[in-house]
Amino acid sequence: MAGKLEVDTEGFRRRVAWRGVYGALSELVSNALDENVTRVDVTFEQIAGQRYRVRVEDDSPDGFRKLGDSYTLYADSYKACIPSKSGRFNYGEKVAIVLAVEATIVSMTGGMVFTKDGRTLKTREKRQRGTFFEGIYRCTASQYADALAKLRRVIVRPGVMLVINGATIPTRSAVATATVTLPTVLEDNEKNLIKTERKTTVDIYHVLDGEVACLYEVGIPICPTGDVYHADVRQKIPLSVDRNNVTPKYLKRLRAAVLDATYHLLTVEQSASKGVTDALALATPEAITAVMDKRFGENRFVPDFNREATGSLTAEGFTAVPTRAFDAETWQAVKDAGAIQSGNQLRPHPSTVGEMVTDETPGMTAFREFTLMLAREVLCVTASLTYAKWDGVPAQCGPGCQLTFNVKALGHKFFSEHPASDAANLNILFHELGHYNGAMDCTREHCNGVTKVASETMVLMQTRPELFEKYLMPNSRMALDLGPLVRQPE
Repeated sequence: MAGKLEVDTEGFRRRVAWRGVYGALSELVSNALDENVTRVDVTFEQIAGQRYRVRVEDDSPDGFRKLGDSYTLYADSYKACIPSKSGRFNYGEKVAIVLAVEATIVSMTGGMVFTKDGRTLKTREKRQRGTFFEGIYRCTASQYADALAKLRRVIVRPGVMLVINGATIPTRSAVATATVTLPTVLEDNEKNLIKTERKTTVDIYHVLDGEVACLYEVGIPICPTGDVYHADVRQKIPLSVDRNNVTPKYLKRLRAAVLDATYHLLTVEQSASKGVTDALALATPEAITAVMDKRFGENRFVPDFNREATGSLTAEGFTAVPTRAFDAETWQAVKDAGAIQSGNQLRPHPSTVGEMVTDETPGMTAFREFTLMLAREVLCVTASLTYAKWDGVPAQCGPGCQLTFNVKALGHKFFSEHPASDAANLNILFHELGHYNGAMDCTREHCNGVTKVASETMVLMQTRPELFEKYLMPNSRMALDLGPLVRQPE
């Protein structure tokens, strides 16, 4: 083993100075609440100018177990092997002492005084029960107000009173409790701290007005999360020495556990929050489905290559969930949960599914010929047309004006031997030819495509009526006097 090390107290103070007076308070209160206490009293008051006094007193029957630990960094801690206690480094009260101008600790085995000139003195003063700490700190009025506000957000376990400046902190009732296996830190048989995983409970609380949702460790706020709820992990959290953050991986696992316990309580707005979105990748199928229902509605789909399906589903009132809504891991979890289908799954494209129909009726043949003629003359494209049977939309138009009509949906009798005289035939034909340029349903581009086909067909019927004669009802007159196509000046 290497020789003993010395600690530069002033260097130590500079390294933890960013934690401020709240850092000292939180360590002292956390240490007190780790003990078998029924009451903890905190007094935080201004003495003069930027000098403030902090007093923390508890009624632990064991007191400060080893008074020498108050000035010994990283001594073995009895708490290190107890998962439900936050202590592990034997570090907290040293932060409170080094940030103080001067400090005093009195417990059941004696007392220690840390003077402003850097001396450490033992005293014979003792207490019958518990531990008393007093320290003088420098801080601004705003730092004082901020520290006091944060301290009042401590979540106190049942059977314990936390009194701050004479006011008892109200207890809170958890809205839900999750049971989950999470990483933690424990002491092995050789007193080495090791990372492990352990099943624990997470108490979940409403965020009160003026608060920001936080991650808690055994009742002490660790860091803000901005989530829907406070989450209090009832065991040691793998934290840095500064105790101010967790890894993104840990937070995602925690968020998933919270979501599994609270998804039925979420509002529509909450379901779209960052924390809920982050949790989806590891949440249960039930939670994923409930969030997707609230966020996008029960009728939803993700667009894919089948643009016709996208247009049809949008027209039917379905919500298209954009692919950028989630990362790849989350999308996989959503699909594995059966919480969404693609457009083509809901309205299959006949080129990928369905039975081709080759036994055409005379009406189907006439409809085919009429359609290909219109595509050639009106749109100047060489279209193709096939008939098929599938469970889906009545017709689709694919790239290159590849038209497919659903005989299962329309029926053989739908197709007229005189399609130019049949309004239903013209209606579906104009709609599908309106997709010739790839436009999707319910878009301005598709509307423009439909009106283009209809208007140019009207002109073509007057300028080249011979093209339509075989597709009109017998005795129909093509020489209707419709007047000039363009009004002439009077």
